[in-house]
Parts: sequence; C-alpha cells; structure tokens
Amino acid sequence: PVGVYLTNGAQSGGAAWPALALTGLFLAVIHIIAMNVSWWAGMAMSQAKAPASLVEGVIGLGAVLLFLAAIRLTPLAGYHAAEHMVVHAIERGEDLHPDIVKRMPRVHPRCGTNLAAGASLFFGIAFANWFNDQELQILVAILVTMFFWRSLGSFIQYWFTTRPPSRRQLDAGIRAGKDLLTKYENNPVVAPNPWQRFASSGLPFILLGYLGSAFIVRLSAQVLNLKWLVGV
Repeated sequence: PVGVYLTNGAQSGGAAWPALALTGLFLAVIHIIAMNVSWWAGMAMSQAKAPASLVEGVIGLGAVLLFLAAIRLTPLAGYHAAEHMVVHAIERGEDLHPDIVKRMPRVHPRCGTNLAAGASLFFGIAFANWFNDQELQILVAILVTMFFWRSLGSFIQYWFTTRPPSRRQLDAGIRAGKDLLTKYENNPVVAPNPWQRFASSGLPFILLGYLGSAFIVRLSAQVLNLKWLVGV
C-alpha cells in the first residue's frame, strides 16, 4: 500500500520489508471486514426465510466479491498495476520511462492472482454439492481449471486487483525496477536456490503481517467479548 516491491528471486528492489508486512495487515483487515459483512447479510436473509443454498452463496461468494472490490478501492491495486507494468517493460527491453511504462499492460501472466484464481476455481467446483458422483465432479473441476484458470486470473487482475496507477504509483514502480536492475548488474545471480526465492518473494513478511494482525483482532475480540465478530 506504500510502494512497489520487485524481486528476481535473489535481489530485491523498491519497498522494504515493513511495507510487505503492512500489505499483510491490509489484506487481513479487508478479509475480516468482507467476512463479517457477508456473514451478517446471510444471517439477515436466513431470518427472512431465504433458501439455505442462497444464504450459503451470499456468505461465501459475497465475502470473495467484497474482498476483491475492497482491494480495487485501496492503493494496493494501483501499486500492483505499476508493478506489472514495470515488469512488462523490463521483459520487453524497454527503458523505464514513465511515458513508456504507462503504455504497458496491467495484467501479467505470472501474477499470483492467477494461481489463487485457479485454486479457487478447482476447489469451488470439486467440493460443491453439484453432482452425486464425487469422482466425476473432481474430473470436471480439473478440466475447467485447466482451460479457464488463466482467463479467470486475468479477469480478476484487470477488474479487481489492479487499476490504472497514479503518476506517484507509477514512479514508485519505476524506482523499484531501476533499483532491482542496478543490484542485478552489480551482482548477477542466474539461479537462486529455493530458500533464496522464498525469502526474496516477500511472502514471509506478508504472512507475518497478515497472521499478526489477525491474531491481534482475534485477541481483541476475546478480551472485549465481541461475539458478533466472525472470521477471526
């Protein structure tokens, strides 16, 4: 939410680890809010004698849609787009100049959103109560995921997890790209080991921020006896 972080698996450029932890905090708060809003909407429908399947759909799908819509409204989406656009420019051998980078696509084929979309698509089909034959349902889930996971991921990237970046966000992405390229030129690492890739990915710090903030919210809910708070 405060900058762009880029890595090649060994070196990194741009935002520092506190910013990654802040990303985890942002995601946790958005997730908890989306869960609670969808839950209470579902409970209101249940009290109004709505069908159970409709209530379950509102609670489950509603939480996902609210979560994605909230991301679109936060600075995360703009910085995410700037990240993708800078990476596209680097991969195409273009200069990291604002007039060039702003013409790059916001959707990137290697974005983690694609993996999340694929996993959600598979589990959403494989374990729903759609068919009496569980093996057939899993087979359908595999086939649908194989053909549509990238398309779904690209759709979610374009409409939810990225948005046209501001000039400030674009400049942050360019600074991160230049920082990373300078570090690579000074110390090229062609094949970082798996530990280097995991540590450089930023995921440990994002998880730290996410789980830490979720723990604080859960503890606060217990201390303050907030029994109405769900999803923590």
